Amino acid sequence: MPSARSTIRTVILSQEAQRTHDDALTAFPRFDEAYQGLEWRIARSPAQGAKGRYSEALGVYVCLVVQEGNWIAETPEIWVLYTFDDQEVLIHNLNVILP
Repeated sequence: MPSARSTIRTVILSQEAQRTHDDALTAFPRFDEAYQGLEWRIARSPAQGAKGRYSEALGVYVCLVVQEGNWIAETPEIWVLYTFDDQEVLIHNLNVILP
C-alpha cells in the first residue's frame, strides 16, 4: 500500500487534464497561480484534505480534491480527480469553474 505521508511526488496530467489546464490558462488570468499552489500541495500531501480511498485492485489511492475559488482574487474553483502512489500523482481530470 502506498504511503500517504509527505514526500514530493511527480505530478503528471492525463491528456484530458492537460487540455483543460491549457484552456483554463487562457480563460482565467490567475488560474496558473491557483493551480500551482494546488499542485504543490498534492505533490507533497495528496491525501490531506481529499475525499478518497485506497484501491487494492489498482494499488493506488483514488482522490477528489476541490480548491475553492475567490471572485475578488479572480481565482477559479478547481476540482481535481487523481490517483497517487509513493512516486507520482496522476491527475485524470480537472474541472475549472468561476466561484
